[in-house]
Amino acid sequence: MKHHVDASEWLFHTQPPPKPNVTGKQAALTLLEGTRRRHITLGRIAFAKALLARSEATADDAWDAFPFGVGDLNPVFLGCIPTPFARARFICKNGLIQSVRMETHAREITRWQLLDRAGVETLLAQLEKEVD
Repeated sequence: MKHHVDASEWLFHTQPPPKPNVTGKQAALTLLEGTRRRHITLGRIAFAKALLARSEATADDAWDAFPFGVGDLNPVFLGCIPTPFARARFICKNGLIQSVRMETHAREITRWQLLDRAGVETLLAQLEKEVD
């Protein structure tokens, strides 16, 4: 039996997120893309800039795109930030590191390694056009 995942529940902590299978998780991240497009685009821009500056990036870099704070927004949406970079093979996983965000309590997050600088630069230009 499949569990329906409502993105608003994940974003606003109305109930704990289910432990979805890969298909359920991917469906939830796809739904988040539609409902939080601007936040995701800003996060992807910050992620791309970190990749270009240091040749690696994490979800913490994307979270830094929101200096004004995001109130009750659940950082679960950060899971879809690297998706287009990874699918295009512009980045690859490079281990786990502890998050520096206080609210994560030093949880381990994926470190992404830059593979294709030109690809990330192209995607960054497209993302910046989206927010204009």
